[in-house]
Amino acid sequence: MQFDIIGFIIMVVIGAVIGFIADAIVPGALPGGWIGAALAGIVGSFVGGYLFNALKLPLGPIFYGFAVVPSIIGAIIVALLVRFLMQNSGRRSRR
Repeated sequence: MQFDIIGFIIMVVIGAVIGFIADAIVPGALPGGWIGAALAGIVGSFVGGYLFNALKLPLGPIFYGFAVVPSIIGAIIVALLVRFLMQNSGRRSRR
């Protein structure tokens, strides 16, 4: 099995663009700068694709293997989840 460096770079760039879109929509900033945005975009692509397939929704336009609409929606979900976890990680209940 051969590693495709160009495919990997394209995946990271498209994931970063999708992550930046999600980061612009969700209030607050994702940790990690462009790397965090790229990871949110790539993970969000899987989350959105899974949700759209589970709900039997059309994927819409596909760009280099990324279904654009589900990827953006999935990245928004990931960004919201990260934001929620970051806000609540500092709060500890006192008993």
